[in-house]
This record gives sequence, structure tokens and C-alpha cells, in this order.
Amino acid sequence: MALLAGLVLLFGLGPCSLVSAQKVITVSVGASSVTLPLPSRPLGSAPSVLWTQKSDEVHFKVSQGDDFRKQAPLFKGRTQMKPDALQTGNMDLTLQNPTMTDAGVFTCVTREGSTEVARVTVELKVTGDQVSAFSGSDPVELPCPIGPFGSEVSVLWMRGEELVHVQKGGVDDTSAQSAHFKGRTQMKSDALQKGDLGLVLKSPTTADSGSYSCVVTGDAGEQGRSAVQLSVRKSPSVVVIVGSIVGSASALIVVVLAVMTMKRCKKTQESCMDAFIGIMTCREPTSGLEGVC
Repeated sequence: MALLAGLVLLFGLGPCSLVSAQKVITVSVGASSVTLPLPSRPLGSAPSVLWTQKSDEVHFKVSQGDDFRKQAPLFKGRTQMKPDALQTGNMDLTLQNPTMTDAGVFTCVTREGSTEVARVTVELKVTGDQVSAFSGSDPVELPCPIGPFGSEVSVLWMRGEELVHVQKGGVDDTSAQSAHFKGRTQMKSDALQKGDLGLVLKSPTTADSGSYSCVVTGDAGEQGRSAVQLSVRKSPSVVVIVGSIVGSASALIVVVLAVMTMKRCKKTQESCMDAFIGIMTCREPTSGLEGVC
């Protein structure tokens, strides 16, 4: 045992450095939270735990508590570790309101002082429907294929903490709707009976992009949940219009040149290539037709 410990220290891996195989955790967009689990292990007297994703700092815990000073903006206010994590060795990380952007490999590094003693990776997969649209385009529908349900339940469409649309007993209720979505959302009146709880969003803009959740609730609590990621890009209409104009003008020039070439080569007995070159260089034909310039 002493020999093994000496070899470990010799190669700079710390007194009991461990590298764990990668785990895979899958969660749906719209879930309230997801936990990235790690096997509990005893820690030393001066431990610290750092969770990262690529180069972003996700969560840092030291003996004095959580340290959020260098936490990446993407994870602000969305991560949590148990208060007694360093005492119990439970280094699980809970991530609130997971989105497609959170998907990827998370790494947890445990240190004793400045010495790394363990490194574990967890891959997070975030699933959910994805819908794309252009800004200012026709209304876009966000699907929610759950149900059918009775008329006694309510359907809530949310974007994070923002209330997008509410339907109670088949009747839309916009009293608490976010001002950003006022007058732009609609659900079918028979949505509950048919199990088609899709939301129609009118006049989409880039500000509408994000993760939307569709939640069905009743007297017994939550009865169903679905999620969809909406991506709205700037409209390419200006580019299309300019391209169409340029394309049409180019096509017209080609047609005119073709007609002039055919006319000249027929009357002068020149080859079509010579006639075309003559037109492009303003060269006088040898006979039968005056120059075009």
C-alpha cells in the first residue's frame, strides 16, 4: 500500500486522485430541475469542489460556503449544492430550469488544498421539440402533444418564470399574461378534448426565442408537461428582395444579348460567337448590319 501511494505521489496525481468514467443524464426542456449525481466520497480537512462546463465555471464550493464570484452568467441563480456537501462528501449538483443551451459535459474537480484528488465528468443531454421561425413571419405554433384531458384542468404556457398563456376549462385567461405576449397568443377552444395543447404565437420576433414549457394542472396537481425550444432569426426578406432584383436584371441582360446576337449572326453570316464578340466590343459587322454602338 505504501508503495502504491508513493507511485501515485511520484506521478503528481495526489494521494488518492480518481478519474471517473463519464455518466450520461437526460432531461427534457421545461423540467424544473435536474441533478448531476456523483458517488459520495470522504473528503479531507481543507476540501473544495469546482463544477465546470468547458471553460465556464458552473459552481464552486469551499469550506466557507458557495463562492459565486467567477460563476458564468449562464448559470447565475440556477445551481445548488447541499450546504453540508463538503462534510458528507455528497457533491451532486442541481441545475434549475435546464435548457438546450445547458447540454454538454460537466466536470467536477475535488481538491484538498491545492492538490487535485478526484475528477468526475457527467454528460447532460437536454431533449425537447425545436421550432424555428423568422422574425415577422406568419404565426408559429409551439406543439404540446399531451392529453386529452377533461375540462376541469388548466393549461399554462411558460417561458422560464414568464407567463405566456393560460387556458382554464377551455377558456383563455389573459389577466396575468406577460405584457410581452399580450394579444399575440392563442389556443384552440377544444384543445383539452383533442389533446392538442399547441400554442399559436403571432408576429414572432427574435425576443421570443427561448425554452417554453406547457404544463397541465388540476386538483391533483401537475398532470402533464411538455417543452419546446423556439429559435427566431432575423428575417432575410431584404436580402431576398435585393437578390431577386439583381437576378431579374441579370436575366434580362442575358436575354437582350442573346436576341441581338442571333439577329446579327443571321444577317451577317457571322458565327454566333463572332457576332456575340462583335456586340460586346462594338465592332462593325463586315456586311448586312450596322454596328450596334
